[in-house]
Amino acid sequence: SLTGHEGAIRDFRWSNIDPTSTNPNSQGVGFIVTLSVDQSIKVFDIARNKAECLMTLRHENHIGSLALSPDNSLLAVGGQNSDIYIWSLKDKSSSAASSIILQNNDNDIDPNSKAIFDINWSFDGTVVAAGFEKSVVMLDLKKILSTPVENLI
Repeated sequence: SLTGHEGAIRDFRWSNIDPTSTNPNSQGVGFIVTLSVDQSIKVFDIARNKAECLMTLRHENHIGSLALSPDNSLLAVGGQNSDIYIWSLKDKSSSAASSIILQNNDNDIDPNSKAIFDINWSFDGTVVAAGFEKSVVMLDLKKILSTPVENLI
């Protein structure tokens, strides 16, 4: 079993595995990412008979949803304050973890509905879509960031 959170697990994702891929992030049994009401995310290696927590990612604000990029190198996390956090999972260690925050200033979003209920990536990993109460906002990372998505973080 996967243990270590101080609060209830609210969401989790299996890594995207392609056994024919030459990308080391997409091979093998993979990992599971969990999101808890304790405002933390844990990445568990499930390749062995026992689960090992590889990293813990802590947030200052409440978080509610998560999604792995198609190549498993980035993790998008939806906050209850309408922020989207993008974490690099390339090294899979807490000491090497880094993130950027995409603050959502979209005028189409109802100001009374700031919580992100769901988040997901486009098939090519360049667009993040966040679901709010009455709208979905798509953020094209290639247009937002000066750094190419593949070199992010």
